[in-house]
Amino acid sequence: MLTVRRTAKDDVQDRQVYLTLDGEDWGTIFYGKEITREIAPGRHTLKANNTLVRKSVVFDVKPGEHVRYQCINKAHWTAMMFMAFLGAAFLTVKLVREKD
Repeated sequence: MLTVRRTAKDDVQDRQVYLTLDGEDWGTIFYGKEITREIAPGRHTLKANNTLVRKSVVFDVKPGEHVRYQCINKAHWTAMMFMAFLGAAFLTVKLVREKD
C-alpha cells in the first residue's frame, strides 16, 4: 500500500498538488486530505507537482509493507519578495517519507 497525506503544519494550505505514480496520473491532493492505493512490491517512482515545482522520489516496497509519504506545499524562502512585487508567492513541494 501507498498513502500520501498532506497534513503538515508548515504546509501553506493552498493550491492543489498533482501526484503521479510510475508515470501514471494518480490523483490530486489538497491540504488536510490523504489518498491511498495498493501497489505491487518492488521499485516505484512518486512525483508531486504543484504547477510551479516538481519533486520525485524513488522508493522500494516489500511484500505487505505500507509506505507513507507526507506531501508538503511550502512557501519558498523568497516568498515575501514575490508577494511584494508580484502579488503571488513562490511555493515549493516536498515529499517526506514517514517512519513506520
